Amino acid sequence: MGVGGLRELAASFVAPGPSGVAIRTRLKQLAPVDEEVLRRVGAHLGTLASRDLKARCRDGLGHDAEAWAVRKRELTPASASRWAGAITKASHDQ
Repeated sequence: MGVGGLRELAASFVAPGPSGVAIRTRLKQLAPVDEEVLRRVGAHLGTLASRDLKARCRDGLGHDAEAWAVRKRELTPASASRWAGAITKASHDQ
């Protein structure tokens, strides 16, 4: 305790900014078929991310590691374990 029974203040620090998912690279000179593949993959992963965010919000404050694992297992058959992990982490961070 500090002077007068008050606690001492800790040293100030800068908190990191919000995290998110962003793509900063532009793909150039793609064949039309490649563009179509990327659009479809993006739409598919976006649908999965939207569905997972809805499930995460539904969990509310009762969310725990087991709920996270269940959500990842639900996404894995529609994508891949690596994508499911990235999607559930992004939903959790939001």
